[in-house]
Amino acid sequence: MAQSLKGVALLVILTSMLSIPALPSMTEPSYPSLGDWTIMTVDVGNQTPSRYVSLALDSYDNPHLSFWDGYNGDVIYASWNGSGWESEIVDPLASGIAWTSLELDSMDKPHICYSRGGVVSYAAWNGSAWNLELVGTLPGGSFYCSISVDSQNNPHISHFGAGSDLKYATKNESGWRNETVDSAGGVGYHTSIDIDSKDRPHISYYDKTNRDLKYARWNGSAWVVEVVSYVGRVGMWSSIALDSGDNPHISYYDHSEGDLRYAWWNGTSWFLERVDTYGDVGFSTSIALDSQEYPHMSYEDYGNENLKYARWNGTEWLIETVDYSMNTSLSSIALDSDDTPHIGYNSISRDVKYATKADLEPP
Repeated sequence: MAQSLKGVALLVILTSMLSIPALPSMTEPSYPSLGDWTIMTVDVGNQTPSRYVSLALDSYDNPHLSFWDGYNGDVIYASWNGSGWESEIVDPLASGIAWTSLELDSMDKPHICYSRGGVVSYAAWNGSAWNLELVGTLPGGSFYCSISVDSQNNPHISHFGAGSDLKYATKNESGWRNETVDSAGGVGYHTSIDIDSKDRPHISYYDKTNRDLKYARWNGSAWVVEVVSYVGRVGMWSSIALDSGDNPHISYYDHSEGDLRYAWWNGTSWFLERVDTYGDVGFSTSIALDSQEYPHMSYEDYGNENLKYARWNGTEWLIETVDYSMNTSLSSIALDSDDTPHIGYNSISRDVKYATKADLEPP
């Protein structure tokens, strides 16, 4: 970023919900057969499941995943080579639960944030080897982190940090810069980050103290922090994506009602709506926007342990069951150049799995 972020004052805005559009009438959806989806096993789990899957697509629409091998304690990176999956150990010493987040840069090189013994860590592929670095310290083995890469291929990481605060870290040629974004209570849980057209960070996260969904953005001189949704216990499992106008779109879980919810900013006000209300749904949600800037979401039906997928077609939400076997530990969605969904997740069988509607065949 052009300006330093050090020493700025935190601006806090409690955003009023100026207008909430009427939702289309919904009936219990009839879920299509699994024949619509190609489902592959990327990694076979052992006694302890592989977890915290993150997915990204390269410039050829090939999927890449990061995840934690709970049995061996390794951070793993896997990629589709056109005919099969290739995987490798990124960090063999990631002791404790390792929440992972993956992003590919403009050269299709992977960048991963994860926890390593309770410390936020960063791994980047330089073309021949992984460069591993420590970013910041976390209290009590907390492990929430999210990564995005800017136009200069510099990493930006949001994470839950020391003092139960929302932390932000970024790296350029001068090294790492760390700072506190929000320290008002226990904040920073289930954080998600995206970078706008000016290379400025936007972050969604859960305020555990007040049970709210919050959103923070860097405006070029200060952090602006807003409460987006506050009725009930809302904001867990948040995921953020920015549209072409740099407006945020957030999927999240409403714990009070057991619903998947969606919030978006139109440049003037926030709009909120319920996407799926059937059962206890919305765990492990992830969001992506298509070429028409319509949202697509992957998430868990916790009561039935199913992976589900929802998309807005311009008129109504279309909801499908993707896999009838999912274990709560994050799903991750990305859309390819044809707006086809790709989802990484882990199953009840402890395996890391991948689902898509693209024309791929299992190896």
